[in-house]
Amino acid sequence: MKKIITASAPGRIDLSGGATDWCGMHTMSIAINLRTYAKVTRLKDSKKVQIKIGELEEEYSRPRYGTKLDLFKAVIELSKLKGFRVEYQTDIPRGSGLGGSAPLTVSTLFALNELYDQKWNKYYIAELAQRAETLKLETVNGYQDQYTATFGGLIFMDFEGKECQKGKYSKPINEEPYTVVENLTEYLPDFHIIVAVPEITRKSSNETNSSVSARFLNGEKEIVDKMTLKAQLTQEAKKALIDGRMNDLYKLINQNNDIMRSFGFVSDDNEKIIEVASINGALACKTCGAGRGAVAIFAKDKKHQVKIFEALKPTVEHIFKIKIAKGVRIEKKK
Repeated sequence: MKKIITASAPGRIDLSGGATDWCGMHTMSIAINLRTYAKVTRLKDSKKVQIKIGELEEEYSRPRYGTKLDLFKAVIELSKLKGFRVEYQTDIPRGSGLGGSAPLTVSTLFALNELYDQKWNKYYIAELAQRAETLKLETVNGYQDQYTATFGGLIFMDFEGKECQKGKYSKPINEEPYTVVENLTEYLPDFHIIVAVPEITRKSSNETNSSVSARFLNGEKEIVDKMTLKAQLTQEAKKALIDGRMNDLYKLINQNNDIMRSFGFVSDDNEKIIEVASINGALACKTCGAGRGAVAIFAKDKKHQVKIFEALKPTVEHIFKIKIAKGVRIEKKK
């Protein structure tokens, strides 16, 4: 009998279409080499659950919500499993807009799937991880983070029939289709990406998503038109990528960021990062996730990447040279 399983899953950069994943449209994202890790250990007491991340730790038989560990309790409750301890580590700065909560829940479910031989498929794991945030915690979130953490690489996602905020939050998994995932990794260009993270001032993506989702659901023309435009740009970005038209792709990434700016999702700190990167010749800059967090910067080559990295390093809290990563995986078994 397996007793300990460690799984990991990646964060992501949304290249195009971010935020349209909660209104049934489409996005294109890349999984990155900043990962989270979930180590799951069987306990002798089959009714207990223990959770630990950093200095935070809880033990329970029945989850009580209202603490900083609610996300983990939610995904564990949805798994319907008990009798284990989960210990977490993460490379992803909190609130950075790099999809950091999704790989935590995805890696948890993937480890539990292996430990308890649940035979969950990857689509189901991505969906269940998403429901922890929407159905259980009632936050405004789409699906791209969970699917990118699960499948990895460079993927285009179509969310038709998954308008998760029409009415309220997501539907149960059996009442809507799985996301259509198109793996575009074979068309992956020689990206040279930097992620720069300023001091984080927002608490979560829900904080920034909520205002836009309310306006979208109320049919506000400006917001609906901009969301539709983001989805159109994503289709164009996919085609530019496949055709190898990199200059067009970078223009489309910048157009996405302009829409983010019009939503108020680009903070003053983001603008400072973009200004420094642009002065140093960046091809494109994209504020990540729901904004006010990390900025992804696209350089011409490795030498140019180093130049921009060194220019930004003294001005930010965290900075990373990014590589494309595989999806959720088992790291260790005992």
